[in-house]
Amino acid sequence: MLPEKMKGKKTLDFLFKPPTIQTLSQCALSIEKLPKELLKPEKQLTLQEVLPYSDVIVDILCVLSYAKKEAFPDWYAPFIKQNCTPKEIYHIFQEVSMKMQSDFFLSCFQVAKLTNPMMMNKPNPKKKKQKGLTLTNL
Repeated sequence: MLPEKMKGKKTLDFLFKPPTIQTLSQCALSIEKLPKELLKPEKQLTLQEVLPYSDVIVDILCVLSYAKKEAFPDWYAPFIKQNCTPKEIYHIFQEVSMKMQSDFFLSCFQVAKLTNPMMMNKPNPKKKKQKGLTLTNL
């Protein structure tokens, strides 16, 4: 299943980055295979409702983790199906879907700004007043 150069590895990581427009359009091709009633934003999906579509979900996860113009490698989907239960696939998909939302992405920057000393804006009390034109908020 794995390429020859990867067969000796003990672990294998799949990384999910914020998707590009190209990646999202590839995902849309797979999402079109799902029934319309599953795609309603207000719909709270259960594991039982999603199980019949685990192949589609695996395809979407493969596209998101590979995130390149060309198709993901042939071994991606069989590897995930063989090494994850349908329940695990469902939970991974839920987590990835939540983290792909723009509000989650933006809130991460807000939290990072509050906790990262490199991003904090500290007032400089020793800063000298400059002479000349000064703009102020009205």
